[in-house]
Amino acid sequence: MDFVRAKFLPGEYHVIAVTETWLHSAFTDTMAQIPGYTLIRNDRQGRSSGGVALYIKNNIKYRILDRSIETGHEKLAEYLICEINLSSSFLVVAVVYRPPDSRFYQGIQFLGNLSNIIANYSNKLILGDFNADMHYFNQKSNIMYDFIFENRLYLVPHGATHKGPQHFSAIDLCIVDENDRVISFDKVPFINNHSLTDVTLDIFVPKTPFAQIKYRNIDGITQDEFTLRLLAYDWSFAFKSSDVDLIWDNTAKYITSVLDTLAPYKEFTLNNKSLPWLTPELKIELKNLNKLY
Repeated sequence: MDFVRAKFLPGEYHVIAVTETWLHSAFTDTMAQIPGYTLIRNDRQGRSSGGVALYIKNNIKYRILDRSIETGHEKLAEYLICEINLSSSFLVVAVVYRPPDSRFYQGIQFLGNLSNIIANYSNKLILGDFNADMHYFNQKSNIMYDFIFENRLYLVPHGATHKGPQHFSAIDLCIVDENDRVISFDKVPFINNHSLTDVTLDIFVPKTPFAQIKYRNIDGITQDEFTLRLLAYDWSFAFKSSDVDLIWDNTAKYITSVLDTLAPYKEFTLNNKSLPWLTPELKIELKNLNKLY
């Protein structure tokens, strides 16, 4: 399994790409859910393991442009291509897993399909495990270098991203439309001898709207005042009706009306200033913690 995380501005990750998810029909989206993200998956059909997926931040609109369709009998590249709506522009994001020794062009024209789609977008982000070691010039890497050159793309220099039995290789790739967009990139050791890589791109993304909540300030309510208002109500209905639900509804309505008078609802916007305990020192420690994780 390989994870690639992408940010469009410093801060939270907006897109997380996963290859070799091993997801199948028995796994629901809930089982693989990450809070705050929408999961888009393309599971391998007919055979075990494989599969690709994208996690996209909930506040970002997207649509699926293309996905691989596998018969289950051939080792073909698996991919998922989405368009992400950034309000002022659009970004095409692709996640790819090409199994070792699978064909680049015969049987499935995934590089051709990818070239045709990304030609319509100025912002491009291609992530995944291509199983083509870009440290060397050979048939596989030359195909990828040709694809990058012909589409005027830029290979983010993460370096070696996989530890093989004999040497390190650069098979987990992050490809963008131009190097000027890359603010920063990094990698850390991860599972199955792959690296967890990330990249931060200079692309505008709409901010997540601050949550609006309603609350009552009950600090100003005294017990005597609340009790007097309850005692002033005519509770005779509770003894005249045999309908328990009706009695409860009337009781709840009156208690709510008393609260509306003494402590009416107020709207409040949650933002960073709503966390006075989150000091600058603590923010630095949290940032270090997330980087280590």
